[in-house]
Amino acid sequence: NQDYSSANVIFTYLMSDFMDRLLPKLQHELKSGTRLVSCDFKFSEKKPVEVIDLQRSKMKLGRHLYVYEF
Repeated sequence: NQDYSSANVIFTYLMSDFMDRLLPKLQHELKSGTRLVSCDFKFSEKKPVEVIDLQRSKMKLGRHLYVYEF
């Protein structure tokens, strides 16, 4: 129920299925240029503009940041 229309940057740590469920709402509400940074999980239907490898071991969480622009 949160209104995201005034956001400039959003940070998420949500599993991919929740990211995909949230995508239509974000596409509808976010203004052009808004960035979303997701730790470890990515959208299945949207390509990130940047992927940052945090160079952590495979056994650790927080290995990648996926940066999206809307």
